[in-house]
Amino acid sequence: MKKIIIGLMATAIVATVTFYVFSVLNKDEEKYLDLPNIVCWGDSLTVGVGSTGTNYPDNLYERLTGYLKKYVEEAGITGDNKKILLSEIKKLQIINEGWSGETTLAIGARAGGIELLTTSDMQFASWEKEKEILFCAYDQRVAEPWHGDDAISVMVGETEGILRFNSDDFRYYFTRKDAGSELLIPAGTTISPLGLERYDDDITIIFMGQNGGYLDAQDLINQQKSMIPEEIYEKGHYLILGITSGTREERQELEGAMEAEYGDNYINLREYMSGESVADFVTELSAEDREQMAIGQVPACLLAEGDTIHFNEHGYEMIGYAVFVRMLELGFFEEIEAKINAFAQ
Repeated sequence: MKKIIIGLMATAIVATVTFYVFSVLNKDEEKYLDLPNIVCWGDSLTVGVGSTGTNYPDNLYERLTGYLKKYVEEAGITGDNKKILLSEIKKLQIINEGWSGETTLAIGARAGGIELLTTSDMQFASWEKEKEILFCAYDQRVAEPWHGDDAISVMVGETEGILRFNSDDFRYYFTRKDAGSELLIPAGTTISPLGLERYDDDITIIFMGQNGGYLDAQDLINQQKSMIPEEIYEKGHYLILGITSGTREERQELEGAMEAEYGDNYINLREYMSGESVADFVTELSAEDREQMAIGQVPACLLAEGDTIHFNEHGYEMIGYAVFVRMLELGFFEEIEAKINAFAQ
């Protein structure tokens, strides 16, 4: 009997501890910090080329996590709940999908928005696994994504395999997953990247256009919109970052189209980075800087030395700040803030 009582007491203790841990970790299912996945699509300006180890997605991460941590502090949350919330905030995912040198078509193809089609037949013998693969964008324009050493998992029609770019001969090769039978993949077959579900975007940020790949403003808009998941577009949880090169006069038509299409979901970076806010990030402006800013051009003080396109740490910091502020203005984190407040009640 004594053993039974002890056993029941042990069971009760375990149950109590389990319930406590579960209730602290979960509090209430509606109060979980279901942090968003933020995916940043772009080229070398998203990679962060030109700076000394920083880029705008990293800067954005520091700003957002700092903001949310401060929100927890100001909400008066203490003890285990505070530890749990701060631990979750650290896990905020900002995925840098920048790839240097890519056109808008290439970026759109990586994101799964621009359809790629094979342009010649591929005939595999039963024993063959790898063939050179030729392809273009849906409208016959050149699209060359995934320049790099990593192989990309794709479906070519119904055939699964990997696509790789060979930097020695500047050609693409497709390696099918399974050999053992003859296979004909005809010209016009769709190439689709696999694994995009891992992003399951909650917030999409697109910063592209510097390397061309679009015919006009409407073509660029169509490409951008093809990259935004429908649910995210309808919810408004996306941002389009404007091209930063050029002057006010040179970019007037393009920027006007972007503002008309996207409203507050568009950030005119060229205008912002040539305006008075530059003084908040750079301690001293030269006469050359001021001349450039007067015509709406991003000043040299924000650019990497000897570079007219890529930014230094001040430039990327400015972009990170602009994105951070606009996300808060548009209420991207209102649900997270409400869940933090619930822990304080």
